[in-house]
Amino acid sequence: MKSIKFASLARYRAGEFIQFMTTVTDLYQKFEHKSPHLDNRIRELQDKVQVMQTFFMENKKESLNKKLKPFDRRRMNTLRGLKTYLDSEIYREHPDRFNHAKTLLTSYYQYCTRIRKLSLQHKTAIISKMMAAWTSEPNLIESLNALDANYWITELIERNEMFYSHYFDKTRTRVNVVNSQILKEGIREVYDKLIMDINALAWIASGNNVYEPLIRELNNIIEINNQPVRNRNIKRRKDAPVISSCRRIYLRNRIKMFDF
Repeated sequence: MKSIKFASLARYRAGEFIQFMTTVTDLYQKFEHKSPHLDNRIRELQDKVQVMQTFFMENKKESLNKKLKPFDRRRMNTLRGLKTYLDSEIYREHPDRFNHAKTLLTSYYQYCTRIRKLSLQHKTAIISKMMAAWTSEPNLIESLNALDANYWITELIERNEMFYSHYFDKTRTRVNVVNSQILKEGIREVYDKLIMDINALAWIASGNNVYEPLIRELNNIIEINNQPVRNRNIKRRKDAPVISSCRRIYLRNRIKMFDF
């Protein structure tokens, strides 16, 4: 049985933390094999996230969704354009191009069915996941190259990353850090219980595989949301001043001078 990965919640910024928890609850709503126990836990998580989100946004003069709508519209237009381009290849009398278009459309529907109804945060995760597959799986790469469709992929990645960047710029917290931390700790406590509940149910479920799709999707979301943390850690290491060996020796000797 797959295990649920560790989410670096303590290192998430406030906007990232809210996005992650919202995406987790969105994911469970789509899960086929629901449990009354998990339903209660999800409702508890949603209520606490809503309190934090209200607290987080209370000093905003303009709605976050309104500010982000233009960036969301651009990426959704690109996504729509990509689908239209692939649809057009279905009607051309070129068997090879038809097969490549069919391969990409099958993958598209796997990720993007009803994507317009998802939250802004969940859209970001879904598009990122699909683009990761389309730029790493050989059969999808082959189909993109055969159809000269890489332009659409480049543009979609750029616009999704642009939305992601503006999302966190707009949601950078301006409220009391202590109160925000208290809210985060309360949400994290419920999240930890939710993860323990899922693991427990997965172990006792018939065949131990009913909850594997949920665990697999959770791991994808955790991986996507952990990436900005890793990126910041890498940037900090690169930006850290490098002390030369001579400088280190000098500093060590200076310390010894005053070491009584």
